[in-house]
Amino acid sequence: MDHSLHFLAGTASSELTKSIAILAQRPLVKWQLQSFSDGELRPIVQENMKGCEVVIIQSTYPPATHIMELLLLIDAAKHAGANQVSVVAPYMGYLRQDKVTQPGQAHGAALLVKLLHAAGADKLLLCDPHTKHLAPFFQGILQYVPSYPLFMPYIKQLSLDKLCFVVPDEGAMPMAQYYADCYQAGLVACRKIRLHPNQIASLEVQGSVQGLDVMIVDDMIDTGATLCTVAEILHQQGARSMRAMCTHALLSGPAYDLLTNAPLEALIVTNTIPLQKPHPKIRVLDIAPVLLQAIVGC
Repeated sequence: MDHSLHFLAGTASSELTKSIAILAQRPLVKWQLQSFSDGELRPIVQENMKGCEVVIIQSTYPPATHIMELLLLIDAAKHAGANQVSVVAPYMGYLRQDKVTQPGQAHGAALLVKLLHAAGADKLLLCDPHTKHLAPFFQGILQYVPSYPLFMPYIKQLSLDKLCFVVPDEGAMPMAQYYADCYQAGLVACRKIRLHPNQIASLEVQGSVQGLDVMIVDDMIDTGATLCTVAEILHQQGARSMRAMCTHALLSGPAYDLLTNAPLEALIVTNTIPLQKPHPKIRVLDIAPVLLQAIVGC
């Protein structure tokens, strides 16, 4: 392990960063987060980082203060003398805003990565981002880290002999296609029309899963509306068993209640986002080894 590499844990990913630092056998950078009475943040790096590469690990799930903290941490690390700052965002928010489809819309994904570079980030590592069309907006090293190495062993140990992968929308198709190819399994797509965020206008499963062991694949679960709607349709079709794999567990709004009532045996997620609370159907896989491998290999 390169001893010039130092890990700094943002508050949104403190436990995950500790796991990565333990695996790397490296101490965490000491820093303090001060705040003003109105909530304004001021992070202070308390070590001399001259000549070092500082790896800041911070997911940017809500609240938006996680983003502001990350931007300020990058600047603080540079002022502490860091030669290079790498940002690892296990989950990067605002990447669903990756297109401008009508006048007046913001391109949230482009704006966010521009801000990270402007703050001083030299490298950016993202795990299963919602969009991969970010290179034009980040003027440093950009790396996408897939979760395949984590989920593949889990799928294998299930020993499902009639495995079929289902993709809830076209965005998750490359991920599901990879799994289907690896296991020489079936692949069923869904056609979804969404008029507003978190509101499904229509959803159609384009294939049959009768008698099959279904694994629904997506990069994230937010309210759970899409996932649970798909699960109900597949249940009605006669699926033999049903599970879902989602890298990022946002689980906002009614997600926990929907999951409880959904005909799913299990929802397998990673710890890119800490769970708000446990749930008997949720299995959490530790992404730390996959992220560390990407960090040292970048």
